[in-house]
Amino acid sequence: METDSTIDDKFEKLRGSGCTARDASAAAIADGLNFVEIVQMLMRVFKLDFAHAKEACLQAKGIASSLEEYQGSLVPIIDEALSHFDDHTK
Repeated sequence: METDSTIDDKFEKLRGSGCTARDASAAAIADGLNFVEIVQMLMRVFKLDFAHAKEACLQAKGIASSLEEYQGSLVPIIDEALSHFDDHTK
């Protein structure tokens, strides 16, 4: 397992060469880093807050173009789950 400093060194070089957080996320995904590792790296190397780091990762994975879009797509799923929960608690 790579250490944070080893991971950071690689992505600091990418940042220095002009890569965006989204580009770095795509490279990290290709390297096999998991979601938590990618978000933590983006927060350290690109100085992003959690929301912006998560958004860059979602964009790199092709899940959504923004965090707002992604979270909005969850509303119907949550509503459906809550309706089933309400049915079982009555």
